[in-house]
Amino acid sequence: MTAAEPARLPAEADRAPAPSLRVEAEALLAAAIAAVLGGVVGLIIGPLGVGVRLWGDASIAGWAAAGAGLAAAVSSALGYWRARTTDGQEWRRRIASWRYVVSTASVVIAHGALAMIGTVALFAVLSRAFIDVELTAFWTTVLAATATGLSGWLSYLSASRMIVGGPWIVRRTPRAYFLASWAFLAGLVIWIALSATGYFGLMVVADQTDPRS
Repeated sequence: MTAAEPARLPAEADRAPAPSLRVEAEALLAAAIAAVLGGVVGLIIGPLGVGVRLWGDASIAGWAAAGAGLAAAVSSALGYWRARTTDGQEWRRRIASWRYVVSTASVVIAHGALAMIGTVALFAVLSRAFIDVELTAFWTTVLAATATGLSGWLSYLSASRMIVGGPWIVRRTPRAYFLASWAFLAGLVIWIALSATGYFGLMVVADQTDPRS
């Protein structure tokens, strides 16, 4: 191999590592911490009368989705970086730091987005099954803890086995995965900016019919 040729990654870079006992234990620890924190939030908002409905304004769905997204983001970041110390994955340490940081950001965005979307979808289905139900503090605690705990556990396991990158970031990762993650982030930033400037409110006002006409 000449100096001009790119360094090749070893054959183990093509295979996702099987989860070890250490990874499983760390994933359970991440799930426990996320569940406790989510449960605390649910325990606080329940008695305050916030999040007592499964769907709608100030419902438990929004709180659970935000918690699940945060738990997934933190757990996936930790799981992906901890994978660098896994036996048989030493090749990850030879990747340039900036490339690994960009790849980690892609992993975090993807897992956080999927956790939030999945949680919202779950509560949308539950709200159709339990119409107009009002939750007690017990159930806001249980639902928030379950959403955050599962998101933390699954995201840690998923990220710890993930081989992320692309031909120009880190080898052997679908380019669509990288692009989709950053496209979602760009769309989210644009949506936040438009909401902050009242753009969507102006659209609603423009669509309203003048009652005098």
